[in-house]
Amino acid sequence: MSSESAGAVKIKAELSCSIGPVHLGVFGKSAHLPAPNPGESRSIEREFLTLNLGIRAENIFFLKQTHGDRIWFVDEGALSSENYFREGDALFTDSHGYLLCVRTADCLPLFFVLQKTEAGREVYRTGIIHAGWRGLHSRIVEKCLSQASLEFFKNSSDGRCTILAGPCIGEDSYEVDQDVGSLFEIKKPGPGGKYLLGLEKNALVQLESGLKVNFKILPVLGACTFQDNTNFYSHRRGDTGRNLNYIYIDPLSEGLNLK
Repeated sequence: MSSESAGAVKIKAELSCSIGPVHLGVFGKSAHLPAPNPGESRSIEREFLTLNLGIRAENIFFLKQTHGDRIWFVDEGALSSENYFREGDALFTDSHGYLLCVRTADCLPLFFVLQKTEAGREVYRTGIIHAGWRGLHSRIVEKCLSQASLEFFKNSSDGRCTILAGPCIGEDSYEVDQDVGSLFEIKKPGPGGKYLLGLEKNALVQLESGLKVNFKILPVLGACTFQDNTNFYSHRRGDTGRNLNYIYIDPLSEGLNLK
């Protein structure tokens, strides 16, 4: 599929929701995007997101995901590129109209929205984390939320955080060998001496360590990529495509133009 045909018709995301001016969601198989080769440009995916969400292409940020624990703050004035912003697995920003995107096909996309009242108005910081078992073992969730919230909530008495877990392979479908399962406290015995590993459960236990403010978890974006393979890409099902998980603060909420 060419980038021109990919942008011919607007597509509704499989899952989406809004928290005030913050919009987030997941495009799965409905996007019908080709699977780029490693190192290939993200231009087709970027054009698709621009068409469907109205965000400028230069304000859409992808990572070259490494299954690690590198975290990046996308500051006002940061420039995206045709390919990747940085190597890493988590992004967060305060900038309105900056869309952060991670690509998944069984790993967990974890969205977060930080919120506080400042000078009589609501202020937001948003972020997204790509968390497979390697990233979780490196405690990327704890590290990212700690880094994102520490300065943001400094001198704030009403800090709040909303967490949303996106589609990933479910615990009952995710069989791992003993050497991987033994790295985690939360797992279940599986067939043939293996373990069943819950990515979402192991991510959520890192919240209290990473956050020092009240938080709530909204279960509105969850799905099992392995079981719901009709709508979502799953690496373990042999898919080469990727789900596009996005979050951004509406540019119009700060007087910016959509296009």
